[in-house]
Amino acid sequence: GGGHAGSSPAGGEVGLTPIYCGSDSELAVASKRLLKKDPTTKLKALGEVVVILQNKGAQVLHDFLPYFAFVYRRLSLDVNWRVRMEVNRVLSTVATINKRSLGPHMNALIGYWWCALQDSSRDVAAVAREAFDATIASKKQPSVIAFLSPHILALIKSNLDATPEGLSDKSQFSQEDAEDRYIMA
Repeated sequence: GGGHAGSSPAGGEVGLTPIYCGSDSELAVASKRLLKKDPTTKLKALGEVVVILQNKGAQVLHDFLPYFAFVYRRLSLDVNWRVRMEVNRVLSTVATINKRSLGPHMNALIGYWWCALQDSSRDVAAVAREAFDATIASKKQPSVIAFLSPHILALIKSNLDATPEGLSDKSQFSQEDAEDRYIMA
């Protein structure tokens, strides 16, 4: 292991990765199942990720977060409210372990996180709020939101410009689910 002071690659902003590239085998297995179609599989995998993070903490966060930021963007818009709630629970768990680790990923997360804060399900919005409050001190929230607002507004604009089909991955959503997702966005 190297130093665990918040190190990030040169250039500051961290890229998103569609596959978990870390060395933790348990996290690798659970991570692969996060993108399955079946909500039950996703829910079980999200629960496992929370437990793994609680047990292994900071030692797995650095390698997991680029992948999680990618997954969060999909699962935070999932048609199943329980999946949306549980992906925000993972975010809350990360914040509890090391809120600073989220810093390099905020540009990628904030638009989707903002949407989760306004979720039509009160349970989802409450867990997203819990994660947000655990990450950013309440007195700093207005300035952080102002600073990140271009990313929030870009996502909102792209959602407003989108069609139901454009917002949804055809392989994962029926036409009806695509329309529900469009209405939610």
